[in-house]
Amino acid sequence: MDLELVEAKTALLCMDVHEFTTAHIPAARRERLVAALRAVLGAARTAGVPIIYVAAARRASFTSPRNKFTARTRAPSSAAEAEERTRILEAVAPAGDEPIVRKPRINAFFASELQSMLSARDIDTVVLTGVSTNFVVESTARHAVDADYRVIVLEDCCAAASEEDHARAIASMTPMLHIATSGDFVASVGRSR
Repeated sequence: MDLELVEAKTALLCMDVHEFTTAHIPAARRERLVAALRAVLGAARTAGVPIIYVAAARRASFTSPRNKFTARTRAPSSAAEAEERTRILEAVAPAGDEPIVRKPRINAFFASELQSMLSARDIDTVVLTGVSTNFVVESTARHAVDADYRVIVLEDCCAAASEEDHARAIASMTPMLHIATSGDFVASVGRSR
């Protein structure tokens, strides 16, 4: 499928692909995820598509007991632990000066600099990848749709705790955005040149 991408107007977001989060994915599924992400990141870099990494950056002092998710998810107790838990998986780590946006909540846009970075480059299409499909990917996708971005989720570049969680999130997002694969993205970049 040709995604009809305009590279200068498109950004690839690689979200929460931490060593910590990917360690909980079964090995075979993790290997498929990493292979798909590597192919997409390589194609984006070759075609000049901006890549923005997103990393969780929760702080214990800013965790509300009213927020069910953050209340049950223990925030790092030290800077060293925070760095360890948010270390991006080496196999798909940023290259050169690719930025890393630190987000305090699930949605990559909430209280982060992501919107400003996209606006500064006049980006109108976001291509989403990450872990977990049913958390950062879905919440970011819903925000981006509401903000009138063209949103593409690369299904094989996302993963959740279980295949069922992943499938439910993909099914939930399907009516409002474009679901594609890493192969679709790789085949589509570079065509507008």
